[in-house]
Amino acid sequence: MNKVLLIARRSFTEIACTKSTIITSLVIVIVMLAAGGGIRFASERGWMSSESMIVLEPGTSPYASSLRAIGSQPGMPDLTVTSAPSAAAAEKQVKDGDADYALIATPDAGWELVTTDAVAPSLELALTQLLQSAKLGDYVTELGGNTSELAHRMASAHVVTRTIGEDGGDSSISIERLAPVLVIIFFVFLAVTTGSATLAMGVIQEKASRIIEVIISTVSPLQLVVGKVLGLGCFVLAQTLLYMLASLGALALSGFASSLPIDLPALLGPALVFGIVGYFIFSFLYAAMASTATRMEDSSAATGPMTLILVVCFYVPFFGLMYAPGSTFLTVCSMLPIVGCFTAPAVYAVNQLPLAMLAMSFGIQIVSLAGIAWVASRVYARQILHFGTRMSVWKALRHA
Repeated sequence: MNKVLLIARRSFTEIACTKSTIITSLVIVIVMLAAGGGIRFASERGWMSSESMIVLEPGTSPYASSLRAIGSQPGMPDLTVTSAPSAAAAEKQVKDGDADYALIATPDAGWELVTTDAVAPSLELALTQLLQSAKLGDYVTELGGNTSELAHRMASAHVVTRTIGEDGGDSSISIERLAPVLVIIFFVFLAVTTGSATLAMGVIQEKASRIIEVIISTVSPLQLVVGKVLGLGCFVLAQTLLYMLASLGALALSGFASSLPIDLPALLGPALVFGIVGYFIFSFLYAAMASTATRMEDSSAATGPMTLILVVCFYVPFFGLMYAPGSTFLTVCSMLPIVGCFTAPAVYAVNQLPLAMLAMSFGIQIVSLAGIAWVASRVYARQILHFGTRMSVWKALRHA
């Protein structure tokens, strides 16, 4: 055990105490905090507002109140509505830069939006819907109907999505709730990728330089691989916690933390626990596959399959939550070995996975880790001193 801890400490200090690692980590933290402070600074001074001025001529001025209502909708620019005595005067204000848009009535009973810049599709669609509603109101008036009653009925006609969870509560998912989950998934994926790839490169470098022959003479292959995985795991965990704390600090500085409709500590806890298990799983797999390579040129061929599996494990919850958050597919993936390390905490965070199933998934991942660590350690022990032609993965497994 002392040898394992010694190897772990050596692996940790080799990467954590280098100038490049320290400088890179500090720069990333400073950039995150500066971004949060910059957003707060710009927001307080109104630099991030999307306010636009639209000028109306006599033919479109009756719709001023409707245009102001459009500007108050989410995703729309804040519209400041002014008027001009004529269509030519309204267009001149746009040319002179005094207004962003000019809304002019055309002879064919349509509208023309005059601007010097590109128009957001959402604004153009909203104006089209406003004109269509106006034409519908005119037609109803011609038929002897009541336009006020029509407007009231149309305003009350809307669709609201509400997904009922197993506990009878509202489990609908908004983009504000989903975005932090996707960010955390990316952090976990980045940590697992960085740690596993670094471990694989170290294994191949030691084997290519033949220094592994000296190391193996003092420790067993099993002690060596376990020590390396533990040492790099401590570094990856510390670095990930540092980046997550910096992200939370940036979020607090920006002023958006209180507006997030999600319990961040409840999300970070399962994500970190499952992320640590996922790191150990992929680290053992990467170490085993890297031990089959004898040169640095063989690194891509040796670790390529593991990289593909890692990317798939990341894509399943990332795109699954965006397109089918409550699907049976995600529930099943949460229970699968390896994939569940990324999927289970993410699906749980959006209230689509019960706590009991989360615990069951964690148990499955632990059992998978034990089996993978046993097989990977045997492959590593057999292949780390094998030089010459690179042995295929299947042959290495058979010899293990």
